[in-house]
Amino acid sequence: EFAGDPGGADGAPANVRVKDGLAYVVRFTDGLRVVDVSDPAQPSDVGHSPPQYGADGEIYNDVKLVDGPDGRHFALCASNWR
Repeated sequence: EFAGDPGGADGAPANVRVKDGLAYVVRFTDGLRVVDVSDPAQPSDVGHSPPQYGADGEIYNDVKLVDGPDGRHFALCASNWR
C-alpha cells in the first residue's frame, strides 16, 4: 500500500501535484499513484497507473494536471520512453 511504502529506487517520488484533495504522485518505475489527502493524517491510495512499458525500463518522471472539456480532469505523465 502506498501510504506505508518506505520508498526505495522504484518508490521514490519524482513529482507531486495536488488538486481538490487528491495528490498525483509520479514514482519512477511504479508509475502514477492517486492518493486521497483530504485528511492529511489518513492518506489513502485510490488509484494506480503503472508505466505501459515498465518491464522495458520505462520510468515516469513528471506529472501535470489539465482541465478538459465537460469538467473532466486529466493527469499527464512524462516518461523516458522513446
